Amino acid sequence: MDASKVTLEPIETVDPFLESMLFEAAAIHPHIYHLGKTKALETPEMRRYLDDWGREGDHGFIATDEYGIHAGAAFSRMFGDDTPGFGYLKREIPEIVVGVLPDRRNHGIGSVLLMGLGDCLEQRGFPGMSTVVPGGDHIKEFYEHRGFADAGIEVDGDHVIMVKYFSD
Repeated sequence: MDASKVTLEPIETVDPFLESMLFEAAAIHPHIYHLGKTKALETPEMRRYLDDWGREGDHGFIATDEYGIHAGAAFSRMFGDDTPGFGYLKREIPEIVVGVLPDRRNHGIGSVLLMGLGDCLEQRGFPGMSTVVPGGDHIKEFYEHRGFADAGIEVDGDHVIMVKYFSD
């Protein structure tokens, strides 16, 4: 697959593909992985990422290949101190989720999604974006190579929150 031929389509509604990409992104956490997709997507911890889609701070894209087939998705959601997401940093910074189909990984799709979502959030005036990744993992390196830094916050002992600020 050629990432230069990937197009990004705005997310308008929650559908089974978007739910699948949420699971693909969250399955890095062993607890979510062991639940399996159906049970994981029923949990309140996962539903809070997609329920009532269209709130302030909800932005995202679905990556479609040159044949019109969905390959991945990236989206943001705002959380508050009272209902934080897994990668919550602070109220004014949206948390992001990036998921790519397993057979489409390592082809640049995640990079295209991350860049598109980052541009969208920056243009809308957000100061940055955050996410949660396994510490010391290749996924952490992926984000570091794209301008994210470790925010110094551990989650569940083996994951860290990463943040990318758009300007100093």
